[in-house]
Amino acid sequence: MWNAVIDGYFETVKYNLTDEGGILHQAYRKSIPPIILKHVQDRFWTETTPEGESWKPLAQFTVESKTRMGYQYIQNPGILQATRNMYNSIDAIPIEGWGISFGSDDPLAKKHQYGDIKLPARPFLGWNNQMEIDVQSKMQSLVNEISSTL
Repeated sequence: MWNAVIDGYFETVKYNLTDEGGILHQAYRKSIPPIILKHVQDRFWTETTPEGESWKPLAQFTVESKTRMGYQYIQNPGILQATRNMYNSIDAIPIEGWGISFGSDDPLAKKHQYGDIKLPARPFLGWNNQMEIDVQSKMQSLVNEISSTL
């Protein structure tokens, strides 16, 4: 899988509350990956980079070619939405420690992420401020919930 890895980010959050395998760690591994997954998948509908910039529109030749293949481009599907293969290939999974790996196993993911000579980059993987806010908020909620039971 081609992916980005976030590790060590929450070392200050876990402090003395629990160790790996503890209540907070288990809740983190269950609760945080879906937040990251939703952010990445939402970029397919907003057609934006992690930084919020719009993807370059499809070339007219591409629209015409895809239309001949049976895809409808009057309004939808948009960019990278015709088959939903890329969208459905996105995954966010907990890895060793407090890390989370998120990415795609689609063979074209890297090509779309970075672009090439014929294809403009349309980045969908990456971390941004809103993801950080949402993850920190969920972590705080988990800490508060767990702390109240200790």
